[in-house]
Amino acid sequence: MSSKTRRDVYREVWYNMGRAFHYLGVRYLALDCYCRALSVEGSDYVDAGTMLERISMEVRESSGGVSDDGGGSGDGDGDGDDDDVPILRLVAHNLVVCLRASPGMEMYARNVVRRYLTY
Repeated sequence: MSSKTRRDVYREVWYNMGRAFHYLGVRYLALDCYCRALSVEGSDYVDAGTMLERISMEVRESSGGVSDDGGGSGDGDGDGDDDDVPILRLVAHNLVVCLRASPGMEMYARNVVRRYLTY
């Protein structure tokens, strides 16, 4: 199995696991699964907090240091090739829904939108 195929399969598995936990109302596990789906590039485990901090840092760097309430936009293409865009956007959308339902996570939700859902 090629590395791209393996990455796509893992991304799809983590996305579906996240959807299941999200449906059951177990948001903290859904958040972890969605973050794993976004971070399957490497084989190392990246916890949800670290992944959200990485996204926030990327958004800050791409917007030239603009604060989280300011402008700036992501490139909208996520981490991968053009074929990865639909699944990355689905994962990002569900991650944003979970983050907005969690107290104090609005800043991370905005950063995920800027990174993955902005054209």
